[in-house]
Amino acid sequence: MANASPVVVVDRTGLVVFCNAAWKRYQKLLGVPAPYGVGLPYAFTLSFNESTAAERYARATIDQGLEEVLMGIELIYTRECVFRNVLGEIRFRLTITPCKLTNGPGAVIWAEFVSGTGRVELLKPRVKRASLTFDAE
Repeated sequence: MANASPVVVVDRTGLVVFCNAAWKRYQKLLGVPAPYGVGLPYAFTLSFNESTAAERYARATIDQGLEEVLMGIELIYTRECVFRNVLGEIRFRLTITPCKLTNGPGAVIWAEFVSGTGRVELLKPRVKRASLTFDAE
């Protein structure tokens, strides 16, 4: 069974090397063309407005969390986030955990949507229980 939450895998430099169908669906809704962030730095795939100090702080803490997981300083990073984008306001829990890729350390990043005033119904998981499997080559 595939994971119904948007998931990406990044390599040790922060480049997206894998994304699941839910991630592609979310990126399509935002108007991002194929390959939906694969090959780009993860930081470019975050749809933060960054017009307020709070949004810039949230972005900085996510960047720091990803760096600490990739360096092995933290085993898990999680943060409640609010994005305001073309879909409206979306609240979700972002989680980052380490993974091993053939070329070194990496990280799995996923979002669990909590609520929102925007089109969050398009992003909510469609199954109650899911697992994530992937092969990194």
